[in-house]
Amino acid sequence: MKKIKILVVTAVICCSTGLFTAGGFAQGKILWQLGEADNKADEFALGPSAYGKFLSRDFGFEDRFFLVGFSDIRNDFPYVLPGPADSWGGTGGTSGWRTHEINILFGINEIPVSGKWKLVIDLTDSNPQRSLLKVSVNSKQDAKFPLQGGTDASLTGASPKSKEQILEIPIEKDVLKKGGNCVTLTVLEGSWVVFDHLRLEAPDGVVTAHPDQAFIRSVQAANYELKTGNKRVQPLLVDVEHL
Repeated sequence: MKKIKILVVTAVICCSTGLFTAGGFAQGKILWQLGEADNKADEFALGPSAYGKFLSRDFGFEDRFFLVGFSDIRNDFPYVLPGPADSWGGTGGTSGWRTHEINILFGINEIPVSGKWKLVIDLTDSNPQRSLLKVSVNSKQDAKFPLQGGTDASLTGASPKSKEQILEIPIEKDVLKKGGNCVTLTVLEGSWVVFDHLRLEAPDGVVTAHPDQAFIRSVQAANYELKTGNKRVQPLLVDVEHL
């Protein structure tokens, strides 16, 4: 089993601007990156403090997605992800417990036979009581992170008491594939997390897809047959997002 690391850092607000480069991280080729590594969430949708509009902006539902190379981080990726304990995320006496998810879609045209992949999720902070964050890659590899943040003040902007948490997930062989891929983030238990930046590190030789009018998430043969006249046929299931 591959090791999953959590690095906890006491946040220091810095003046860095722009995205880090692969050389800056000294980890490998960055296939995609969302947000700036600056311990702030201002560049994301609703950031840095409009968490109360999460539901009215239709975030968190399973059919909502952020498509790398197409979606706009300022409009399509919320700076915060609520947990089932957050009333502003829809949990209540009449509505029951709710969990929300963020789906990150990206396409790969060419993928090398070997090489290391790593998904990095950098959190500005999380609820100081408790959060259980689940990260799923293509529904094949899951990782769960029990978190305890620094301060409630991080929900409405960066704070000197924020506790940065960097989650590193080495991705196992054959989890990612040519074509459509999906990373899903969900807070299963507890309360919110606030994002700083997210990135996928990849080996050399990877070629990404550039979506235009449609994005094909998956193509697979159905595990059943249909009867057409006197013939039995096996359907081909194509899951596609029209852009």
